[in-house]
Amino acid sequence: MKNKLNIFSNPKIRNFLNPLLSKYDLTYIDLECVNQIQHTDQLNIIIINNNNDANLTKLKNLNGNYLIISNLNSKNFDKSINYFKAPLSISNFK
Repeated sequence: MKNKLNIFSNPKIRNFLNPLLSKYDLTYIDLECVNQIQHTDQLNIIIINNNNDANLTKLKNLNGNYLIISNLNSKNFDKSINYFKAPLSISNFK
């Protein structure tokens, strides 16, 4: 049985993630919905590629199992959220 993984991201990068995370049961959710849908009992990854994506999300109210992957500065995010600094934007991979 595959573990469930929710990914909040821009739809443009989803084809890149499918083979990368093939061992998981992936559910893609648009970034605009990050505050509307709370999945604290599942692993959640939020991928933010640029400032426009960051403006779409209000990350202050998140708690639980969230990981943010972004090439933006960590000062843009609440310190209580797990943050992974990407060396460059995921949209640069092709």
